[in-house]
Amino acid sequence: MHQSSRFRRPRERGVSRRSGPLLRPLAAGLALALAALTPVGAAAAAPDRPPEAAPAAGTADAVPFPGNDGKPHRVAWDDKSLTIDGERLTVWSGEFHYWRLPSPDQWRDVLQKLKASGFNAVSLYFFWGYHSSKPGSYDFSGVRDIDRLLTMAEEEGLYVIARPGPYINAEASMGGLPAYMTTHAGEERTADPQNLAADLEWLKTVNAVISRHQITDGGGSVIAYQVENEQIDNAPEHVEYIEKLQTAVKEHGITVPLFHNDWGDGHGWNVPGKPGGSKLDLYAFDTYPLGFDCTGSRGRLQDFESRIRGYSPGTPVFIAEGQGGAFTSWGRTFQTTECAKFVDPAFLRQFAVNNLANGVTVFNSYMEYGGTNWGWTGDPGSGFTSYDYGAPISEDRSITPKLAVHKEFGYLHDAVTPIASAQNVTAPEVTATGGGPVRAQQRLSTENARTTSVSGNGTRLITLRHPDSNDTSTSRATFPLDLAVAPKPPTAPAYRWNDSDTRALKFTGSWERASGKSWTSGDHQDDETFSDRAGDSLEVTFEGPAVRWIGPDSSNHGTADVYVDGVKKATVDSYAPSPTFQHVKYEANDLGEGEHTLRIVVTGEKGTAASQGTFVSVDAIDTGPSPGTSATAYPRVPQKEGTAVTVAGRDAEVLVADYAFGPHRMPYSTSQVLTHLSAGGDLLALHGTAGEAGETVLRYAARPEVTTLDGDPVEVTWDAARKDLRLNYTHGGTRTLRITGDGRDLTLLITDRDGVAATWKLDAGTADVLVTGPEPARTARLAGTRLDLTGDTRRAGPLRVFAPAGVDVLTWNGERVSATRDAAGALVAALPGPGTPSMPGPTTWRAADADPERTAGFDDSGWKKADRTTADNPRHGPGAASGVVLDTDEYGFHEGDTWYRGRYTPSQASTTVKVSVKTGTAGHAMVWLNGRYLGAQGDGTATHTVPAGVAEPGGQAVLAILVRNMGHYEDWSSDGRSKGGRGLADVEVPGSGKVQWRIQGAAGGPDPVDTVRGIYNNGGLYGERAGWHLPGAPDSSWGTTRSFKSERPGVRWYRTTARLDLPEGTDTAVGLRIDDDGFRADKYRVQIFVNGWNTGQYVNNVGPQKEFVIPSGFLEARGENTIALAVSAEQGGVGPDAVSLVHRGTVLGGVPGGQNDSPGHGELFGAARPRA
Repeated sequence: MHQSSRFRRPRERGVSRRSGPLLRPLAAGLALALAALTPVGAAAAAPDRPPEAAPAAGTADAVPFPGNDGKPHRVAWDDKSLTIDGERLTVWSGEFHYWRLPSPDQWRDVLQKLKASGFNAVSLYFFWGYHSSKPGSYDFSGVRDIDRLLTMAEEEGLYVIARPGPYINAEASMGGLPAYMTTHAGEERTADPQNLAADLEWLKTVNAVISRHQITDGGGSVIAYQVENEQIDNAPEHVEYIEKLQTAVKEHGITVPLFHNDWGDGHGWNVPGKPGGSKLDLYAFDTYPLGFDCTGSRGRLQDFESRIRGYSPGTPVFIAEGQGGAFTSWGRTFQTTECAKFVDPAFLRQFAVNNLANGVTVFNSYMEYGGTNWGWTGDPGSGFTSYDYGAPISEDRSITPKLAVHKEFGYLHDAVTPIASAQNVTAPEVTATGGGPVRAQQRLSTENARTTSVSGNGTRLITLRHPDSNDTSTSRATFPLDLAVAPKPPTAPAYRWNDSDTRALKFTGSWERASGKSWTSGDHQDDETFSDRAGDSLEVTFEGPAVRWIGPDSSNHGTADVYVDGVKKATVDSYAPSPTFQHVKYEANDLGEGEHTLRIVVTGEKGTAASQGTFVSVDAIDTGPSPGTSATAYPRVPQKEGTAVTVAGRDAEVLVADYAFGPHRMPYSTSQVLTHLSAGGDLLALHGTAGEAGETVLRYAARPEVTTLDGDPVEVTWDAARKDLRLNYTHGGTRTLRITGDGRDLTLLITDRDGVAATWKLDAGTADVLVTGPEPARTARLAGTRLDLTGDTRRAGPLRVFAPAGVDVLTWNGERVSATRDAAGALVAALPGPGTPSMPGPTTWRAADADPERTAGFDDSGWKKADRTTADNPRHGPGAASGVVLDTDEYGFHEGDTWYRGRYTPSQASTTVKVSVKTGTAGHAMVWLNGRYLGAQGDGTATHTVPAGVAEPGGQAVLAILVRNMGHYEDWSSDGRSKGGRGLADVEVPGSGKVQWRIQGAAGGPDPVDTVRGIYNNGGLYGERAGWHLPGAPDSSWGTTRSFKSERPGVRWYRTTARLDLPEGTDTAVGLRIDDDGFRADKYRVQIFVNGWNTGQYVNNVGPQKEFVIPSGFLEARGENTIALAVSAEQGGVGPDAVSLVHRGTVLGGVPGGQNDSPGHGELFGAARPRA
């Protein structure tokens, strides 16, 4: 998206250094104007100051928090969570890569969206190669200004997890290492002296910036620091290397907790205090449960807490990278949109619930904003230009439905603070009907239990989900809940009778017993008894009022009839898509005292058509007393007959129970807590799935009064014995209630998941406010009786604001809005929406051929000689046939296209040319001999036929080869893949004799002509070396055309200008689209330049990308834009059918920003000749 005008940088907000309590009580001092507010329909009072004093869109004073108050803070931890000055903190972070948004003004846009959506932290990789084109040289200006980035994070109230590598992976070229390290002979990511010296120099340089922003010395909001990333093993050379990095980081003045990111669900490597982690403080790991095939099958969620705590029992459970999307590779049959569907909102919700159940209190979503692999910044093996990643914030910075899911849980963590100290305890037994089994897990926080819980035993968190996270069935779940009895940590179950106890259990028929099998591993005592023959039965006689049948579910199981005292009670289906163990198959708790008989009869029938069999299994039978019926005991939650907690397919629920907030007491709610604002007049916001039942119980000393202020009414039940107010309702839309009782009113806002997407809790400095309507509401600032809000609207619509008492003036994006009070006392107003801007239509292009290097007579005398016989990195040559080193990296040409010209005098007629190239995925090379095109090839070796008469004995022959380098591979596996070489590896021409080679890549090589756009912007095409991609390049002598079809193989450039006139005060996403009926067939590629910036790589015969987001910093929103295309065609008659600018969306609002300040042709080249 794009906003503002060219070269006008907005004034940066100064960091507010106001002091305040560490974790300010939620909405401290807030007094919602309820009954005392201006009556419904009355206008708000006139402003007491000019509305011009209000901040413009996207700006506000920094909200004070420990990361910007200028004071040093102590960061500590235990096995539960991090703490700041002794206060617990759940870290809810999103990953953001600044280099993938080369529009620094818009970094704030992403950070504000994160903060408004409930994130309290941002994780930042720092891309070494992006800042360093040659050893000892570093650039932290312009699009590389990380000091500015860290300051923005502080201003927006976000903690920072700093991750500077040296190696970061990140699907970045060379995994973030600088390209010049390809020539280092030693192994990267080890203690090899040459590599380690470069690593330490980078860390010292970047740490000089990071250390100024640490929370521990009052400089900023950096709260944790990652050393290296995802080491592939813990071999001695890797342990030595990471230990040296840790020592250096400490010496550089890094004082926040250190950690390493253990790859692939964790292996227990680099653990604090152990080899590889002797100076680390925290243990962290990454997890991508679904995998990365966005059109394949999804992986499944698993429990991991006990394993992770086994590695590092004294640190919190910390996911440094949790799957938020997936990358998409060259040549795939799908676009990045499929990855958004694969890693969809349903998965994010399941993942968040599973992480809550497993005690995760430090979580980072990778990615939260993906962005763009502009220029040659990406790793060719794992992605093309778009790095959208299917992330919650899309590549063009628009909000997707996934962001609302993360908001649900960010707000939950912020509101229900006992989550940070909750520990795993025994869960209630769930009764599930109608679908697959439902698994309950429970956590209990006993810290400050007397003030944070109803019973004094502690706040509970109960999670419900299908054991198989890919189960698509819908189940109705109920469970007992007794607040008077504090649940204990789970222990191995002890049942009355195991299935092997045949003295008590009478099996009749052909039952079989198995133990020690892979499919019994989850059973009690590793055994079970099973049958699939109709009529086979089990009978057991027992004393007491309660009995439970324990058994597994599986994909080959069917049904059984259950009888109690001769009366059929149920037909139980044991089918599940994947095995689950020790499930309560049937339970009865109200049989009365005395002797009873349980009988289970195999039906031999499937209960689910998808089942592969009709087996029924018995693992154990348990008996015991009936659940207690104390004043705080609920035999069944929800209590209302006919209702249940719905656990839909690929969904999950999290319920808060035994919870007190301020003076209010909530025994439980089957709706999810969104947030609450607590002080003065209070508000509680709940949400659930539209169409599903909800039940909320609040406790009062005497029956309160319930008033429906808007929306559908709720069913109200008063339980005088328990002193419980029970509210029953069906989620759908938004309703507002007022509950008057115990001398403290409570406003209850009940909405659905769609409503959450448009609901925003903002910190206004001295209080929190709740805003509904816009997407997003960005910032809030209280200034006396005026509330200043900023945010975006996609269309005209309502604004509703729950604000402190006394607020009588409301501004939106710097303009006063006319507001009234609704029945709930909220300020309501109407907000305008944006218009739809028009995009420039078809235009005339100027075109010129741009490959004179292919011709025999081209003057290459100014090029570098490629005559080295040894390489700094032995992987780079020399070639066996040529005898010389031809690798581009060895000659300082690291990115994009490189030309080679080889002269020789053939001793015989040349008939073939054998060419070996290293291009990376989707790269290519084109070969000419004496100006005659021989053909094209991809990565690897190919033999090209030379037509008769092209190169005769005794004559001069000139071989010209253009090689497209698609970027350097990552070195994730620490096997030197990133150093494998680029460009020509070898050339064999029979009878050629000695070939004199010259090489030319990007102008300036490691000293790029254009230092603003940098080394990744350009390769060595003639047009790039001549600056044809830049605004102002002389093209008046070029011919005009409306066709992009090339007459011959080779390189041709096209230039045009497009005028945009985007309205002031809007943020518009603009893309460039290439269409061709010959997509996936015709062999050509297009480099796309917008105002000199290398915006994308289109490869027609590889795909899949057709539409390219233009980063807003590349565009002039209201003026002329230069578009240049370099079309490299492997055959004649091919090229795009059409190239067009497309409108990808507009909001009214955004943040101030403009086009990157960058040079044009005149500033870089003047009247100089093209750099050949």
